[in-house]
Amino acid sequence: MSKQTKEQIIHALVTSRLDCCNALLVGVPSSAFSRLQRVHHNAARVLTKTGKYARISHILRQLHWLPVKRSIVFKICLTTFKFLHGQAPQYLSEMVSVTQSVRSLRSSEATRLVVPMTRTVTYGDRTFTKVAPLELSSFSS
Repeated sequence: MSKQTKEQIIHALVTSRLDCCNALLVGVPSSAFSRLQRVHHNAARVLTKTGKYARISHILRQLHWLPVKRSIVFKICLTTFKFLHGQAPQYLSEMVSVTQSVRSLRSSEATRLVVPMTRTVTYGDRTFTKVAPLELSSFSS
């Protein structure tokens, strides 16, 4: 089987499923990511014909694949970027709002999103409206 065929199969069966709705995994403990990350690493090993005990970090870099956790943060930041530039779906644009500065300050030039208060720490803090402003601020810092 050619490398291009393997790559298409891996993207169709593995990578697409890891990327689909992975933003729902925000706030999940790191131990929950170990299985997903293992599948990700094994897919890279199959694609590059790398041994089981070989280091995987340079292979992932060579394939331009982000680790699962960073992929989630990237997807949230990308969606937030699209929102800020008017390219996001309408329902997301209604969920997130930009703060308006009352006074003229140096920090008023920076775009800041409103972080809503939530009632439930378990699920409320994992919603896009709460996570997007927090990830954007941690990403830009």
